[in-house]
Amino acid sequence: MPDDPLPATLTEAISQITNDREHGASWLARVAAQALAAASTFDSPLPPAEAKALLETLHSAAKRIAAARPAWRRSPTRRRASGRLAPLNEQVMGRWPGGAQST
Repeated sequence: MPDDPLPATLTEAISQITNDREHGASWLARVAAQALAAASTFDSPLPPAEAKALLETLHSAAKRIAAARPAWRRSPTRRRASGRLAPLNEQVMGRWPGGAQST
């Protein structure tokens, strides 16, 4: 999959999603959808062979986007912080529905 050539706009969008440290999931999803939409928009119908190649390219890009993880998810600082907060999380979750003790 990484050896498949992708248009620069899709490669840039994947890189932007992977390296993002600021935005939430909805913004990242919007970037992904806009990149795929831009890569699939043409003024006239494509011949069948070109349409098939485009579909394969979009499928490859969509798989790469789905596998992309924002950089903040891989942050060692974030992992350490979430580890320190685990006892607090357990305490809080025991007091709300879904984690189920009522007060």
